[in-house]
Amino acid sequence: MSMLADTELDMATQPVTRLTEEEYLRLERVADHKSEFVDGEIFPIAGGTLRHAAVASTWTGILLSEIARGSGYVFSSDARIRTGSSGSYVYPNVSVTIGPPKTHEGIDDVLINPTAIVEVLSPSTADYDHGKRFHLYREIPTFADYLLVHTDTAFVEH
Repeated sequence: MSMLADTELDMATQPVTRLTEEEYLRLERVADHKSEFVDGEIFPIAGGTLRHAAVASTWTGILLSEIARGSGYVFSSDARIRTGSSGSYVYPNVSVTIGPPKTHEGIDDVLINPTAIVEVLSPSTADYDHGKRFHLYREIPTFADYLLVHTDTAFVEH
């Protein structure tokens, strides 16, 4: 067995350190980059392409024009959302609330009542956005609409 294989085996058998929600939030608030928190683990969020940013901005504008007719709010990817039962924290590309935003335990930087979420797909996140991320969003009692926007073709899944 090569030295590299031994190292990979050692890393694969190391226990994963799980954090509490409070530990994650304490670390996240002082971090210089965003990370999501799922199943007690922290996952850094990679930066997107210019096309990804443009598509997300376009959808923000579309939703803002629609929400302006009613009473709701549109949030960028800076809005941290706590899911329901798993206590995960995620940063969707765009999120919408109908009515005023509600926060987790009165903490002003954790949204808990999005009704619509938009994810702009990228090759590295498409499977996650279709699978685990969608599962997490379904824990949110107010969650009703999920839009998956493809960047390589003019196609939106609802």
